[in-house]
Amino acid sequence: MNRIVAVLLLLLAGASAQAAGLDAFLARHWADPLPPQGEPPPGYSPLEARLDPEACAACHRAQWEAWKGSRHARAMGPGVLGQLLTFAPEAAAACRRCHAPLAEQDPAAGPAAERLQRQGLVCAACHVRAHVRYGPPPRRDPDARGPVGSSGPHGGFVATPAFEQSAFCSVCHQFGPDGYALEGKPLENTVEEWRTSDWAAKGVQCQGCHMPEREHLWRGIHDPDTVARAVTVDVDFQEASARRVRATITVRNTGTGHHFPTYVTPKVFLRAVLVDAAGRALGETLQEAVIGREVTPDLSAEVYDTRIPAGEAFAALYDAPRPAGVAALQVWLTVDPDHFYRRFFESLLPQMPDGEPQTLIALALDETRRAPFDVLRRQIPLPPPAAPGGD
Repeated sequence: MNRIVAVLLLLLAGASAQAAGLDAFLARHWADPLPPQGEPPPGYSPLEARLDPEACAACHRAQWEAWKGSRHARAMGPGVLGQLLTFAPEAAAACRRCHAPLAEQDPAAGPAAERLQRQGLVCAACHVRAHVRYGPPPRRDPDARGPVGSSGPHGGFVATPAFEQSAFCSVCHQFGPDGYALEGKPLENTVEEWRTSDWAAKGVQCQGCHMPEREHLWRGIHDPDTVARAVTVDVDFQEASARRVRATITVRNTGTGHHFPTYVTPKVFLRAVLVDAAGRALGETLQEAVIGREVTPDLSAEVYDTRIPAGEAFAALYDAPRPAGVAALQVWLTVDPDHFYRRFFESLLPQMPDGEPQTLIALALDETRRAPFDVLRRQIPLPPPAAPGGD
């Protein structure tokens, strides 16, 4: 028995040391602010010394192709940039912490830095420190690029499992104790939501869903396929008589390791309407329920929070008279990924100074208006009304 206890203690000590090592690495890797890269090592080619994504694409084409269509590449989109152009330097730096964190992306450093800033969360933001490259351990060929100091491109790289841990994402996707909170909940609480879920208990990390097979996609609430995989919708009829239709519609968070949706920006509208035999919706029977976290535009108060934690469900009652000719109940989700931003930009636009700031906010507002989409549309046939005199 003593031997078993000793082995368990050794395992616990090893796990504790590994966790401490991970914490120490992340503290260095995500220092606030990130220090400048400094001079490139002797012998670096001009390509190796560059920090822009196009330079990385010379060898990492597949990753670059995925990144440039991702939300990370749009981290410094028109909505963020339009605001930053009017911010004081300290406030702008706080936003760049996640949206464009490299010291070389500070526009005060000159036109080249401004161009790099506008590319958002570039490859180097996660993978380069002091011109040393960092990444996850290779899966297939451990010696593909060699250890640091090798003769390979950019002198090799440092392999660390931190890149496959949710903690790596937490610097931007989890507000700390000093972050903004309402009702005791940080506005950005995604990693903590995951940490308290069964997904974390099973060892499923953020990267497992948002970077499948290490693809640099980071698809989420803006992607219809991702949303369709995240939830299931069930309909349970309590009544489908000649006079009335009553049903419980349940949305279950079956495929997301955090709240659905996470953050305060998106809203998901659960909608149901009766349709006739020709498939025409009877607009007067349309009903909806909202899934999301509603906060006031000035972030001073939480109005409601109906989001669905991982593994849990949201239920809404549909109850409407049954007009003649009704054949089915149509149910679907309308996802508005930028719901909060649209209202925010509508209120902000009149206050923006003329020129580029106003143009960028107008562009951002237009993008939010084009963002909503429908998923999981289902049509459930209703039984025919009972004949007169029957039940």
